[in-house]
Amino acid sequence: MTNHLVLTAELIREKLDEAYLAEKLAEQPDLPPQELTPVLWTVVWGWSENSRHMDYAKDYQLAAAVGLVVAEATLRRASVSWTLSGTPPEGGTVADAVDALGITLHEQWPSNWR
Repeated sequence: MTNHLVLTAELIREKLDEAYLAEKLAEQPDLPPQELTPVLWTVVWGWSENSRHMDYAKDYQLAAAVGLVVAEATLRRASVSWTLSGTPPEGGTVADAVDALGITLHEQWPSNWR
């Protein structure tokens, strides 16, 4: 019998303030517009409290950050336990924000191992 591995991941949505974004633009005037959007995602994931990784992503990068977590779980044939937190969008939830970006968070991926 084998133990089933579970990778834990937290997806945190933050909204950056306008003053910070203006300062960032002043320091780096050639930044593309997608880097100046106010939403920043943090993905914290790992196999234990002692082994945690932290990645940051803008909306356009979130699918890749989630894909990294899913790939790590897939390599070890594990499940992913997702937690969503942070600042929700106006009139919605953090889950709504993830869904609006076209990202589906699966607990186990793929569902059938080969």
